[in-house]
Amino acid sequence: MVKTLILEGKMAKKFGKRIQFDVADLREMLRAMCSQVPGFKKYMSEAHMKGIRFAFFNGDNNIGLEEFDMTRGGSVYRIVPVYEGPKVRASCR
Repeated sequence: MVKTLILEGKMAKKFGKRIQFDVADLREMLRAMCSQVPGFKKYMSEAHMKGIRFAFFNGDNNIGLEEFDMTRGGSVYRIVPVYEGPKVRASCR
């Protein structure tokens, strides 16, 4: 089934806002992105070194890594980069 991935922030500028692949779930969508979109795999694997984490959504529901295989019913996924830094960490104390 064709599913849509919406990227936000700098990711959207770098890789495109909306991407579609014929995949079963979010895990498969990410594998497709890593193999078909130049630079995506490197960006995702190196982001933590730049203080970037990611929030993943299935529709409007924020999901964790352990839930990626349970996203077969969704048709729209979203990745939101979450930037960490000294000011962000200080406000959490």
